[in-house]
Amino acid sequence: MNYRHEIIEDRYIKNVVGRVRILFHIEDLIESCLIEEKTQDTDIKIHGLLEDSISRIMVYGCDIAESCRYRDIYEGVEIVFNCGKGDGYTISEIYRFLELKIVKNIIENLSKYLSHDREYLMMILLNGIIVLLEGFERSITIPSLEDILFVAHTHPRTWQPVFSRRDLIATLDVISKRGLGSCVVAVGGTLCILRERALTVEEYEKFELLINSISVATRDTLEMVGFKTLYILSI
Repeated sequence: MNYRHEIIEDRYIKNVVGRVRILFHIEDLIESCLIEEKTQDTDIKIHGLLEDSISRIMVYGCDIAESCRYRDIYEGVEIVFNCGKGDGYTISEIYRFLELKIVKNIIENLSKYLSHDREYLMMILLNGIIVLLEGFERSITIPSLEDILFVAHTHPRTWQPVFSRRDLIATLDVISKRGLGSCVVAVGGTLCILRERALTVEEYEKFELLINSISVATRDTLEMVGFKTLYILSI
């Protein structure tokens, strides 16, 4: 399906997405030496990823240093693993911090289209490029691509932000491919489904059950599901 589209390069978003890629790499290094169940329980702190300028990142965790590589270079940034406790943020805290930066930026850019009859969608790709799509009257389909990191779209002239069943299907597709999640931007606010840890099989099945049981999901509906690796953000 062809939509009118625009490619947007935003230095702020590219900077945030670059930090997300580094976080992905740190997760990969950790998971290469720990089984999934142990990864979820390990107390890991990351220092340096949220600094204004990144040159060296310290990863602290009692279970990671001996079996992982001690030092690594990724996208010009030194990553050092240290066995033991240290200052920093948890992986979940970093996800939430970076996602909030992305969401606020996208809301600002999409809000100008809320008075239009057509739906508009913004996709952030893994390389930091933003793609703006113009849909049809009150309708747009989120493309299924491998490198989509985040999506958000408008519900024009609608007060309450809700996820349709089709929105939920697209959101699960994004998250299951390691994307951060998606948001619906309406006149009365924004509703987002975002992840803060790796999506587990149990969470995937829980999301599928939600899709198959409802036609529209409000904030209350989503919060009642009780996700453990995803969280609901309302702005």
